[in-house]
Amino acid sequence: MLGVGGLFYVSQCDQCGLWIQNPALKQEFLSKHYPDDYAPYSVGEMVISRSALWSMKNHKGYAHLPEQPPLSWPKQLWGRWSCGMQLFPDYVPNGKLLEVACASGNRLALLRKLGWSECLGIEYSEHAAKNARERGFVVHSGRVEDTLREIPDNSLDVIVASFVMEHLENPFLVTNQLSEKLKPGGQFIFSTLNINSPDFRLWRENWYDLDLPRHFTFFRKRELYQMLEEHFQIVNVYYQPAPNDYVGSARYWLRNSHAHSLTHSLTHSLTHSLTHSLNSLIVALGDKMYLACLLLSLLGQATRISIHAQKR
Repeated sequence: MLGVGGLFYVSQCDQCGLWIQNPALKQEFLSKHYPDDYAPYSVGEMVISRSALWSMKNHKGYAHLPEQPPLSWPKQLWGRWSCGMQLFPDYVPNGKLLEVACASGNRLALLRKLGWSECLGIEYSEHAAKNARERGFVVHSGRVEDTLREIPDNSLDVIVASFVMEHLENPFLVTNQLSEKLKPGGQFIFSTLNINSPDFRLWRENWYDLDLPRHFTFFRKRELYQMLEEHFQIVNVYYQPAPNDYVGSARYWLRNSHAHSLTHSLTHSLTHSLTHSLNSLIVALGDKMYLACLLLSLLGQATRISIHAQKR
């Protein structure tokens, strides 16, 4: 993707079963894989749906928001689920909120509009951190493990981390550090990748969300619960439908299959042909895969998982 050479591997621990990048990319080379034009660093405006706004006002403490028109019960359910997937915290009056890996501050800007007056961030990229500072936010630059030391213990009401934990070499250690920064009862709300999902099992080394070498850790739900159990109580778990996980994996398979399809037995060739047709169909469907991904999410069989936890 980035034109940076290298071979990277993922291994599973024989003892605990955790999947990790092994050997891990050395930190001094990591910045090459987070260029200034890395897509998550773009400056933009996050939007929120009408159903999510309704849920925030009626169920998450945002009483100060304008009155929302009544919704049918399916839209009410969708609004609550949408809030969970998008990592919206319960409102705390005069609360202090930290976003880990805040990029250029898009989420912080939305939270400020929703009533959070004290929002700060941590961001690895100095380029993205500068963008967020220009929008009026206090942002600490550097690795999460280092910059957390600058934040006083027991000072935060909420910590939000959107697809960050898989980028950390030791997310278990960072979770312990985050717990120290939260007040008792504080909210830790994050999303990450769950490899107990059909797309990982189907595509393995062609799985779109490997995203090597930026991703260091690959969780199953069991490891996520173990990571939280010492300091947090899990409040809710949500699964996100993401067609691109399937479409991207299928594209990778099609790209890589040419190198393995020259000399094979007839049986293998037939299997390869059928698999090629299936992957081609998935790529052709594109965003039309959404309904199938939504069903898998409702069944708890999606890659992208959002967890709302509360400090004990």
